[in-house]
Amino acid sequence: MDDGLGKSMDRLIGKKLGDFTIIERIGQGGSAAVYRAEQPSVKRDVALKVIDVIAASEHGDFYKRFEREAALIASLEHTNILTVHDYGIQGNWAYMAMRYMRGGTLKDLMKENRLPLDRILDIFVQIASGLAHAHSKGIIHRDLKPANILLDEAGNAYLTDFGLAKIVKGDEDSTQSGQIVGTITNMAPEQLRGESLDHRADIYGLGTILYEMATGETPFAVDKSKDIVSLIYHHLETDPTPPSTHDASIVPELEATIMKAIAKRPDQRFNTIAEMVESLTPLRAKLSTSAGSLPAVDGSLVEIAEHTNSLIREKTKSSRLNLDPIWVTVVAAVIVIALFAGVVVLNDVMTTADDESSRLTHTVLTGVSATSSEIMPTTTQIEAAQNNLNDDGFVGIIACTLETEYHATLSREMRTFLLDAGIDNKVYDSDGEAYDQIPILEQAMAEGAQGIILCPLNYDLLDAPLQTIEDKQLPLVLIAREENLYGGVQLSSDDDNYNMGYTVGQYAGQLVQDEMNGTGQVIILDFPEMDVIVERANGLEEGILSVASDVEIVGRYLGGIPDNGQESVENLLEDNIEFNMILSINDAGAYGAIEALEDADLTPDDVMIVSIDAERQAVDYMREGRFIRGSLSVGREEMAQTATNTIIQMLAGADVPESILVESGDVVTPEPE
Repeated sequence: MDDGLGKSMDRLIGKKLGDFTIIERIGQGGSAAVYRAEQPSVKRDVALKVIDVIAASEHGDFYKRFEREAALIASLEHTNILTVHDYGIQGNWAYMAMRYMRGGTLKDLMKENRLPLDRILDIFVQIASGLAHAHSKGIIHRDLKPANILLDEAGNAYLTDFGLAKIVKGDEDSTQSGQIVGTITNMAPEQLRGESLDHRADIYGLGTILYEMATGETPFAVDKSKDIVSLIYHHLETDPTPPSTHDASIVPELEATIMKAIAKRPDQRFNTIAEMVESLTPLRAKLSTSAGSLPAVDGSLVEIAEHTNSLIREKTKSSRLNLDPIWVTVVAAVIVIALFAGVVVLNDVMTTADDESSRLTHTVLTGVSATSSEIMPTTTQIEAAQNNLNDDGFVGIIACTLETEYHATLSREMRTFLLDAGIDNKVYDSDGEAYDQIPILEQAMAEGAQGIILCPLNYDLLDAPLQTIEDKQLPLVLIAREENLYGGVQLSSDDDNYNMGYTVGQYAGQLVQDEMNGTGQVIILDFPEMDVIVERANGLEEGILSVASDVEIVGRYLGGIPDNGQESVENLLEDNIEFNMILSINDAGAYGAIEALEDADLTPDDVMIVSIDAERQAVDYMREGRFIRGSLSVGREEMAQTATNTIIQMLAGADVPESILVESGDVVTPEPE
């Protein structure tokens, strides 16, 4: 940003854009500035990215690009992606409000000191986790660089500035042919040539960041006296200097990963972010053996004991409810093997936490219930919770999955609420795999978790580790309704899962009566791994039959995540099974069903869908007329806040009720035309 434009934008200090009062400028670049601003309505500071509309309009259709950037970021829900609170255009200024990050950027961090290897790998895995999520949604970043990676107070890394991202799926491409958009020092050769891009351009960018973290230099640094053409030439034509040339202590495993990621041709690089992360798994395991812990990693990228777990998954694909003892034995074997690989078994880990747990004298009041509005920690309790955590202590958030908007947003909100209260935390992704939660719980304990918020996938599998947690009296919050609470606190909707399903089923039944003459063929997308979700599916079935008794329930099929929903509906269509309504236990399974329906050239006149969660994407689908006719709001933000309030009170040593009811919402329906 030139000085004149900077001074012009500094005149915004003290002014108000939307709901935000601008306090100070904290960054700048191009035609945009970033300010610290206050949002009085919720009493919080935000980072407000402000763009000069007139200056930006010189570079093409600004309004279209701005709306695309904001919509892109808003669609990405992941714990390592910085999300947008609000955005808009006021006068000559476009603005976008994001969480205010007090830890600076990765670029700032690298200026302070050379990063140790364990910190490099920790940051890398977090960036990779967020990037893999974006790629799974068909989005590439296209401008990866240290300045676009922000850090919170606890040092957690977040990807930001998807303003140059491109939707890979679909035909629209708002980038002009041959136009170079991005940062030269981190840009893939094909991007410099103005060629079409795919996700491997981001792998190159991530490789350049890993190179700079390891060496303190960019792969193709040139003298300031040389022009930018020289830098472009090096990216296109010359091989980068191996990292060990800068620092002989750089280990071969890290160097090999970096050099493959920044290969000239896309087909010479890693094919996916997951492959890139997996290449460093042996190195991370080696560090774990010597240091006693392994940095938390998105379970969708690096899976524990992959070969053995792949066998388990093949077994569970054919029979989700058949807990064959031989397969339970296999899982136990994995854990034993992990012991010899340097991973500490939970019982051993817990002995190191005995002294700490003895300070956490909370009491769970058996048989006592409360509502979420009654669970509010005081300032004194927050301070006590902070004091009761040791230097490395944190709250482990064990997510069911980060592949659905509901669970990803729930995890992100819990993480944010805890950090706002000064409580460090880590999010672990179970990736929808019940068997994976056993080693994930062990990993959390090994890394020093002194409290757990758990979204359980299968209580039978988790009985042993949960029993150990109960014996050690660690604070435990369970986001599920269950009889055996293992000394923890359960959070559940004020409507239990059956009643949720019944309400939605009744709404679907009314649609059948009004629009299908009271008859129809219904399939139900279920998730039999979790008994409480089966109850929800039971409610769906009985609710629709209570209103439209003549409908045919064709059957129940695996849903829960998009891939499951898509595969189930594709198989039904291939087998010529007739159906004209889908009831889904959540929105995520419905999204996959919609993919399958659209691939088969079916229309909303052929099939209607009713589901649960009322995610933003589901509401967008309703507005667009894409199959979904209604979805029940389940009070996600209230659930996140209640979970964090509860664990804080437990860490503070307070008495807490055994069961807390969280208010749910109503069925959200399309707006009338």
